[in-house]
Amino acid sequence: MSQYRIPKERLVEIIKEEYQSLNEDNKLIQTINRWADEAREIPPHLTVARMMQDGDLDGALATIQTMKDALEPAVDAADAPATVDDIPYNRPDKVSDKSLDSIRTLIQQELKDL
Repeated sequence: MSQYRIPKERLVEIIKEEYQSLNEDNKLIQTINRWADEAREIPPHLTVARMMQDGDLDGALATIQTMKDALEPAVDAADAPATVDDIPYNRPDKVSDKSLDSIRTLIQQELKDL
């Protein structure tokens, strides 16, 4: 194995060059990550338009379906109570003193644990 003799000054330069190279790579990765974060913030309807322009109709349709599913109500309007009094947890006859006492006890236990 041959030995290389490198003056200290040159070794310092090499280390500085390598460090600078690592920082430049790191800046590139930071920029790429920033762009990826910005891309996630693009509203879905703009993404669909871009997919359609690029010819990715299946992706556009899948995204539109996802958007439609998100807009659908969680409860069917026909199943919803007509008035607030019809909601079971708001009806006075559904809440007993015993259940209120047990709730109070649970809350007190949780507060003691804090």
